[in-house]
Amino acid sequence: MTNRYLCNAIAEYAVLELEIERFAVLFPDETLGRRWVDCFSDGVEKLGGEVVLIEHYPLNNTDFSNTILRLKNADLRQEGVIDELENEESELEKIYIPGFEAIFLPADAVRAGLIIPQLLFHEFGEINVLGTNSWNSPEFLKLVGSYAEGVVFVDGFFKESPDPVVQKFVRAYQARYQQEPNIFAAQTYDATRMILAALRKGALSPAAVKAAISETVDFPGASGFIYEVVEGEFIKEPFYMSVEEGKFIQVN
Repeated sequence: MTNRYLCNAIAEYAVLELEIERFAVLFPDETLGRRWVDCFSDGVEKLGGEVVLIEHYPLNNTDFSNTILRLKNADLRQEGVIDELENEESELEKIYIPGFEAIFLPADAVRAGLIIPQLLFHEFGEINVLGTNSWNSPEFLKLVGSYAEGVVFVDGFFKESPDPVVQKFVRAYQARYQQEPNIFAAQTYDATRMILAALRKGALSPAAVKAAISETVDFPGASGFIYEVVEGEFIKEPFYMSVEEGKFIQVN
C-alpha cells in the first residue's frame, strides 16, 4: 500500500466520482509532502482535473492561519471572489467563494486535526476536503470532531467495512488474537490465501506459485477486492472513507 497508490486512488475518486475539476493543495514543507503534491497533481491531470493552487507550511506549525490566508489571497487573485449575499436579517454580508472545489491535505492526523477547523473559520466550509490513510485513526476523530463531517480519504483496509469478506476476517482475527486487525494483518491474510489457492491448483514450486498468483483475477480480499495482478502489483479496490455523525463510514 504505497503512497503513490493512495494518492492516485484519491485523485481518481475525486475526479471521477465527485466530479471535481479544480483543486488546491496544502502540504507540509518536507520531501514526503512534496512527493504527495507531485503524485496527486499528476493523478488529477491525467483524468482531466487541475491543481490550481499549492501552498506549503513549516513542519513545526501549530497555527495555520497565515498559510490559509496566503492560499485565500492567491485564490482571490485568480478565480476566487468576494460576493455580497443577503442574510436572515436582510443585511448584505460579504462572503468568500473559493475558485476551486476541493483541497487536498496530505497531512498526518494531528496536523489535519488542526488545519480543518481553521479552514472552516476562513470560509472554506463549502469545499471538499481530501486526505490520506493517516486520518484513519481514533485520534483524528478526537481532534477534529464535528468539523470532519464529509471529508473523504483513502486507505487499504477498514475493519468496519460492511464487506462480508472483511467482516468474516475481522471476526476470526478477534477470536484468535483478542485484538483488532490492522492493514498488515489483512494483507498477510490475503497473501496466505492466494498462496494456498495456488498450492491447491497443483503449484508445488516457487516458480509455479508465482505463476499461479500472477494469473489471479477477481479475488475478494480483506484488504480490498483484487481485480488482477500486473507485473507483481495487485490492481485492487481501495477503501474510500468519510466521517458521518462522528464515525468513519465507507463510501464506496
